[in-house]
Amino acid sequence: MTSNLLVKVRSSSLFLLALLYLTTLFIKWNWLDCIIDILIIVTLVLSMVAVHGTSRIIGYSLFIIGAILLYHYHVPLTVWGKALRRNLYLLVMFTLVPLLGIPIRQGGYIDVLKGFFRHYVRRDNQFYLLVKVVTFLVGVMINVAVVPLVHQISLASEKSKNRRLLSTALIRGFAASIIWNPGHAAVALTMELTGAKWLKIFPYGLLMSFMAIFIGWLMTLLEEKNRTNSRGCSPAKEEMEIAWNKIVELSTFGLLLIATIVIISLLTGITTVVVVAMVSLVFPIIWLTVIRKLPVFVAEFKDQYFKVNLPRLKNEVVLFLGAGFFSTAVSVSHWDNLVSILLQETVAGNAVVFSLVVISLTVLLAMLGIHPIITVTILGSSVRPEFYNISRDLMALILTSSWSLGIAVSPSSGLNVTMSGLIERSPLVTGPRWNGIYAVIVSVIIILILNLLNSFGLV
Repeated sequence: MTSNLLVKVRSSSLFLLALLYLTTLFIKWNWLDCIIDILIIVTLVLSMVAVHGTSRIIGYSLFIIGAILLYHYHVPLTVWGKALRRNLYLLVMFTLVPLLGIPIRQGGYIDVLKGFFRHYVRRDNQFYLLVKVVTFLVGVMINVAVVPLVHQISLASEKSKNRRLLSTALIRGFAASIIWNPGHAAVALTMELTGAKWLKIFPYGLLMSFMAIFIGWLMTLLEEKNRTNSRGCSPAKEEMEIAWNKIVELSTFGLLLIATIVIISLLTGITTVVVVAMVSLVFPIIWLTVIRKLPVFVAEFKDQYFKVNLPRLKNEVVLFLGAGFFSTAVSVSHWDNLVSILLQETVAGNAVVFSLVVISLTVLLAMLGIHPIITVTILGSSVRPEFYNISRDLMALILTSSWSLGIAVSPSSGLNVTMSGLIERSPLVTGPRWNGIYAVIVSVIIILILNLLNSFGLV
């Protein structure tokens, strides 16, 4: 009973925190800020008690090291409070984005996609590409929750018995979306750290995402051709009718979601991440109203969102608030100057070498279990792009690309932990073992693309 009560309190305080944060964007009342500070502490304490595994180790380490630095440098308590609030906008976004999953679950799209798998997917490379593209697209709307969702859909195909094939498609598909997805913490945090504008990096991030999808598909195609049993008999084709109107409907709402975010951000000047959070509150209601299923919203909110989605966010609470706290401490302690000096000595102002060092370092540390959020936070808060003859936009793309590749191979990332649980394999297998070579190849291509863009003055 006590455990259930604490979960309800944590979920309630988290949701209320998100609503009040958005309210303060339009209404400036001091008492609202006081309530927000209290809710941050309540949510954080309850989440730190509940979190476990690698997220606990990383989160606790961020807070402990950050606290030691702030205490050592005699930083005022007001700065401690600002440090806790630094990444609050990320937490708000992650809290509200799962609401977008309600129309996806209730709109009849999942059964249609299952039918599509059974009817059209005949080869490994087709299965891989479809799973990866669906994960890539739907992940923009519901973030990492897309992994168990598409995993469940994919089980309709015989190809899902190949656990490596299914795992790599899901992990790489979601990782590819991270490079440009305004609803992901990587992009949000990077925009904050570098001062870059999402609308400027969006087309180039999307380009690199498509490239990553193509490289993964090509690797799968070559592996399939090299297997001696790749020409085995395919199961008989099941005759069925696909509701293409539902697939078109899902695609249309997805495009409208992205367009809405872009337009509001352009017209209002509000940070893209905050716009994503705001839209996540309203868009599901509009979506369900259009498809005439609005009555299910309340039931889904109570049963799925409040009882399942919000309790799962304990890791994000600890990691995001911890990363903000830690980055503030690093900045105050001037460790960032040391990192900057070391990088300057290493890359000597060369943009090609800089991108190579940052991406390689992030991926290597990720393979060793250091979550990319730590590496990106340190580099983003300590490095001044102008010292290396690169723009803030290029710096942002380097960091989001590093994060994307890092979570694909990191055994400590939530993505690999989730995937390992779904297919009953170690995160060391789903991460560095199955995606290591892919990460290296894509890293090389991304570095080439980034430096071509820089050479032509596009970023």
